[in-house]
Amino acid sequence: SEGNYRHGIGFIKSTNKGFADLHGLYKGRAIYIEVKSKVEKHLPSQIKFAEWVKQGGGIYVTIRNFDMMYDLIHKLLNNQI
Repeated sequence: SEGNYRHGIGFIKSTNKGFADLHGLYKGRAIYIEVKSKVEKHLPSQIKFAEWVKQGGGIYVTIRNFDMMYDLIHKLLNNQI
């Protein structure tokens, strides 16, 4: 979400800098999910966005594999988050 390359134009910055890959609501709480490989690191803009979400009472999670996503869903359904 940092921007896109357009052939013939170049790189165009996005206004969604740092925004998580997936987002939604569950039982009135905002949930933001950043999807990363096991070796990828967060960009500074993503760290800032995660802090903003948490300060506002939202849920921000980084998912690196299927098991982590499964655990997140299980915790949400069982009111453990």
